[in-house]
Amino acid sequence: MNGHELLYDVKYYEADYKKRVLITSVMNYFQDLVVKDSEKKQIGLDFLKERDMAWVIAKWDIEVKKYPSFKDTLLVKTIPVALKSFYAHRRFEIWNENSELVISANTLWILINIKTRKPVKIDALFYDAYGLDYENTDKLDFEKLQIPEQFTAQNEFTIRYTDIDTNEHVNNVKFVEWAMQTIPFEVITSKTLHRIQIEYKKEALYGDSVLSCSKMFKKEDLFEFQHLICDSSMEKEFAVLKSTWK
Repeated sequence: MNGHELLYDVKYYEADYKKRVLITSVMNYFQDLVVKDSEKKQIGLDFLKERDMAWVIAKWDIEVKKYPSFKDTLLVKTIPVALKSFYAHRRFEIWNENSELVISANTLWILINIKTRKPVKIDALFYDAYGLDYENTDKLDFEKLQIPEQFTAQNEFTIRYTDIDTNEHVNNVKFVEWAMQTIPFEVITSKTLHRIQIEYKKEALYGDSVLSCSKMFKKEDLFEFQHLICDSSMEKEFAVLKSTWK
């Protein structure tokens, strides 16, 4: 398999008030790296657009062992694990300057036709570019996330043009920003986000009104939040998330 890696410096605007890198900044590193990997392999954005195709992310599972801080230099890696039908399984890792694995992520992507918005079977050239075998049976497993029947917090947002990416829908990182806005400040200041899992269900588009809802569960020394991002009528589900704080 053909991976890719780059060095990233944690910038001031990518860190929180404790100077720790934001989880959304981590996700942006991963997205930036996978785009650069695709461009290097000559199957990047222009290649896809010419064929009316795009990769959209379906699932994230990110675990943080130790938070990097402002000015740290990080080695960020991406490893294509498998291609199956119209799905791509891809892993990410972040290593610090002491050669410690501090953050890891499993992701699931879907190749779609940008006109029909339907999945497209992955062509042989993608297997060749990523050095993956048709017979490869490897895959990444993801927990099925639950939607609570009641919520303990909610906020409403209107989608701005700055929330939209090249696929003409809300960028996946924005859903995490919205979910974080329902976490009580006392949890954010006293605990640390250890894991976040995300499952995207429908596209959210410019001008839509979205509702970010969550329910908190206290489990011994940790807090667990189940999140739902939906439209303001709560009839259309855009994404389900689970965040774990220790």
